[in-house]
Amino acid sequence: MVSYRRLAMRVLGHVPVPFGKKKAAPPPRVAAQRIAALALACAMMTGMALPAFAATYDIASGSIDIHATENGNLISQWFMNGEQKEYVSDSSGYIQDREDNEITITGTSTGNTVTIDADKDQTANVTLKDVNINVDEKYEHGYDPDQYKTAVEVTGSGNTNIELNGNNTLTSGYGHAGLEHNKTDDSGTLTIQDEKNDDGSAKGSASDTTGSLTATGGYHGAGIGGSDKQDGQVTITGGEITANGGSQGAGIGGGAGDTDAVGGDGDVTISGGTITATGGSLGAGIGGGAYGNGTVTVTDGDITAKATGNYGAGIGGGLGAIPKDTLIGGNGTVTISGGTITEASGGYMAAGIGSGYQGLGTVTVEGDAVIKNAQGGEAGAGIGSGTYGDSEILIRGDAVIENAESSANGAGIGSGQGDLYPDGDGMVIDPTVGNVTIEGNAKIENAKSGSGGSGIGGGAIGIGNVIIRGNAQIGNAAGGEEGAGIGGGALGTGDVTIEGNVTIENAQGGAGAAGIGGGAETEPDTEDTRNKVSIKSTEAGSPNITATGGGVLNDENYPLAGAAAIGSGSVADGATEVKSDITIEGKVTIDATAGGSIAIGDTPLKEQKFAGLPVGAVIKRWDSAGVDLTLKDDKPTEPEKPEKPDPEKPNPNPNPENPNPNPENPNPNPENPNPNPENPNPNPENPNPNPENPNPNPENPNPNPENPNPNPEQPNPNPEQPSEPSGAVSTSAPAEELTASDAEYLVTVEGLSVTNALGKQITHTCTLNAQGKVLTIRVNSIVATAHLTMETLRTLKAQGVETIRFCTLLYRPTSVSIDALLNLGVDEADILWTHNGIQARLTAGGTDSSSLLQ
Repeated sequence: MVSYRRLAMRVLGHVPVPFGKKKAAPPPRVAAQRIAALALACAMMTGMALPAFAATYDIASGSIDIHATENGNLISQWFMNGEQKEYVSDSSGYIQDREDNEITITGTSTGNTVTIDADKDQTANVTLKDVNINVDEKYEHGYDPDQYKTAVEVTGSGNTNIELNGNNTLTSGYGHAGLEHNKTDDSGTLTIQDEKNDDGSAKGSASDTTGSLTATGGYHGAGIGGSDKQDGQVTITGGEITANGGSQGAGIGGGAGDTDAVGGDGDVTISGGTITATGGSLGAGIGGGAYGNGTVTVTDGDITAKATGNYGAGIGGGLGAIPKDTLIGGNGTVTISGGTITEASGGYMAAGIGSGYQGLGTVTVEGDAVIKNAQGGEAGAGIGSGTYGDSEILIRGDAVIENAESSANGAGIGSGQGDLYPDGDGMVIDPTVGNVTIEGNAKIENAKSGSGGSGIGGGAIGIGNVIIRGNAQIGNAAGGEEGAGIGGGALGTGDVTIEGNVTIENAQGGAGAAGIGGGAETEPDTEDTRNKVSIKSTEAGSPNITATGGGVLNDENYPLAGAAAIGSGSVADGATEVKSDITIEGKVTIDATAGGSIAIGDTPLKEQKFAGLPVGAVIKRWDSAGVDLTLKDDKPTEPEKPEKPDPEKPNPNPNPENPNPNPENPNPNPENPNPNPENPNPNPENPNPNPENPNPNPENPNPNPENPNPNPEQPNPNPEQPSEPSGAVSTSAPAEELTASDAEYLVTVEGLSVTNALGKQITHTCTLNAQGKVLTIRVNSIVATAHLTMETLRTLKAQGVETIRFCTLLYRPTSVSIDALLNLGVDEADILWTHNGIQARLTAGGTDSSSLLQ
């Protein structure tokens, strides 16, 4: 701390400043300065208390260092004169370790920076007012972050509060955050606030102003938070904040980590302000950078968060990786108890709110929080987890979700897409799990998947475990193609419990999937694999549910039947369907419309009955054509009460002792209840009108016994049409419906088979284009493996086929040249060509040859 005596001597000009040798002498003091210095000296000698400085420092004059100590905040401002560090002077003297507890920084610079260091248990208070610092030098010094500058850096074990007045812009260089605060084991906190108006006055009037900050990180740096290979910590209580992360950095949160689990985590708390955060490639909008986890707490504010690249969540985790059998990063732990999330958009394979690629998404939405739009990237959930990640989701209180959506293959609310991979001759299914609980007065207006995933529950190849209870309201829960409205995604089971005063206005299954229950094409791993649906009344009230099963999948080769409104999804012909355990109890109200022929139960079996429902319960069932399938016990009524006798009316029976008017013979013909007792059959001797010959021509059931073929001389009805050629490909009539412009012919290929994910052989079709050069294999399944041999390929080539195409569900067609396969030089190898919904793989003799695919 500078002494009063030394400070007075400096102001009087009696202490030389350590300028460089060539520095000109300081200008003479004006009278006012000398009078101020004299007053200062008098104060020192008389022991009078002095007011602390509250100065404004122009960043254009030099870089600024602020140090929060137990004796107050000390500020120094300096610049380099050659290799000599020199301190800036103002009307109060040289700015070196000057005590100032109300520091305001202003001005513009492209070279000067601000560093704030707070000692343990101390707090630095700094105001940025219309500051513009841009020290981005691109890649001028190579790729070493230490060679680049940070616009504003916050360090130390103590805390730092930055007040925003006016419009402020911070842009840092390579490897650094725009406003940088690296989180370590002993670091303090960074808080960004806007508690005062731009003129320093207290807020609370119609003329209040809002301070703003735009912070942009360099490569591997967050917009606000961590630098390269560093975790970041940020708290925001107010202001208008725009944060842009550099490549692999979060908008707000962690910098880029690495696969050695160094850095990348983001710890962010927001309790106010208007926030717009954009993550760099692989980083979250708010949360973790690449290879980083995101821990985000929101209690208030208006937030828009986007991941611009792949694999990072809008709010939550960045890219996760498993380099050595251990997940590095990707996890998103998000708690939102207030405020409004205007938009949270995840990158490819990442959630809108939750985890990045491969991470666990743990999301709690409660209080009066409002989520206007949570948009998952392809294969990521709107709210939940990214691809290959599980989720734990709790939505409660008075929270409102206006829209939660996956663009494809993830759940609207739940898990991202699961995994499939070949193992020997079969496929291994590794499903994700979406655990979702919705309770209290929570309201979900719209939750949907673009394809493959459920509205609420599992993503494609995902299990959905869903509990909805209390006074929760679900507006629209719509699965994508093959995904349940509420329950499992494609190839996934659903375990759904609905209890209490729950309202579900529309649970709509995608094609082939249940409205509530299982996804399409779900086959049992074991005998215990089941869909489970439980709908019950409680003391809180009774559920009111409308559910519709998905209709047929209109694939020209392998359509799926329509599914149940409540129960199981459908499977392809010949496959084994997962059955459903369905429990319905209490005074429920259910309107179930089948996507096919079964409203509640297992398709294609029969409607499930529910005995013992109380009076007041109502179940309505319809098939897809609108035919009423309602069962007798679906709408119990009170038994009819006997009429009370009217004393004014006479007894209609004159013999009350014998209620039968003919007591001697209650039956008019008691000896023979049959009107024709001698012969109950009009023709008892011959119940067959033609007893001698039940067949009009018993000797010859064929009308033409001598010639079972109407044209025995010509077994081919069309002698002009040649029979099918021998060899690998045999041709039938043209399948004109396949394409209007270029006719294809259905063919049979010897030596070709297709198996599903369980290694079981499934049906397929093959077509040959009109030129005979392109053979197309079509399979109505997400996961399929085509099996070919080199001998088959040689036969196809001899017949003029040049290219083979493979078409499955949920993945683009791939093709391969027959010559390319034959040129591999493996004579007897088996060819395995696999689609699993997210990628294609080709092996020849066990060697990966996927590079040949187009």
